[in-house]
Amino acid sequence: MKKPILLMSTDWHINKNNTETIKGLVRQQIEISKELGINTNLFLGDMVVSRQSQELIVLRTIEDILDMFEEVGVDLIAIAGNHEKTNYKSEDSFLSPFKYHPALQLVENYTLDGLNLDGYAFHFIPFFSEDVWLEKFKIVGETPSDARNYLISHIGLQGSVNNDGSEHESVIKPSMFKGFDKVFLGHFHNPHQISKNIFHIPSIRPANFGENNDKGVTVLYDDGSHELIKLKFQEYHTVKIDLTSTSKKEINELKKEHAGSENNIRFKFIGDESTNKSISKEEFESVGIKVETELKELQYEEADYQVEKLDKMGIEDEFKEYCERENKDYETGKKYLDKKLK
Repeated sequence: MKKPILLMSTDWHINKNNTETIKGLVRQQIEISKELGINTNLFLGDMVVSRQSQELIVLRTIEDILDMFEEVGVDLIAIAGNHEKTNYKSEDSFLSPFKYHPALQLVENYTLDGLNLDGYAFHFIPFFSEDVWLEKFKIVGETPSDARNYLISHIGLQGSVNNDGSEHESVIKPSMFKGFDKVFLGHFHNPHQISKNIFHIPSIRPANFGENNDKGVTVLYDDGSHELIKLKFQEYHTVKIDLTSTSKKEINELKKEHAGSENNIRFKFIGDESTNKSISKEEFESVGIKVETELKELQYEEADYQVEKLDKMGIEDEFKEYCERENKDYETGKKYLDKKLK
């Protein structure tokens, strides 16, 4: 039977408005650690949001979280992400003042033997600019080890998927990591696998409607396998409504179904300019539903048209047919038409 050996999380993104939410999520993380008998947690970067400065409430929240780890005897090994740094070539980060906390082991440069656990050697590289990161990696990547080697970092590789779904461009290639049994990365919030041995683990929670809800903490087992344990948080859900095929009654039923939801709900109305303008945002936002409109692409059916050059009589015949179809005065219109055809 496989045994859980450590727990990983990343991208908490603490700001002044979400301090209690993040503390609640970390509390869940610690509870899972204790339930599984795990005494070591890894943090893969981006504990905060602001890259410029930190408000006092954010600093106090970090201190409170570290105290939570200390109280239950769980060690936290952490690296800085890009959000913790004002200089991407420097080791200094907003986490540096907390490196003397008893619960925290902060890796500021890189480690060759930062953690040896159940036959695994864990190596850590914080976020740096790509040129500096590669300098660190040359040392770490060329260091032989009899143990199975894991790399922990916060960086984007060629083939990583950005939060908007586009492919990340980088001089750091997946082929460079063949010497590692597994590589775990923070930085991009949706979990995805780049190659056989390289994984971006998910952020601790979704941050907006552009992210999926597969978020939480990642458990690593002694057989080398890992899995996501989803935490309890407010999810983001988008309901697409085609205004050309959805009745007012159906829209009201959807509103009633989602009104006052504990999750973040968005209705995306798809229609033409006039139907989109008919939507009252206040009507939905008053019950906690965000509204977005999108212009529906017009669909044109291809037709086999024959272009025919009409003589004067042909034009008159077409005009007469038009007047009959549209109930127009042919005789009066013909007088104007004759003048144009002279």
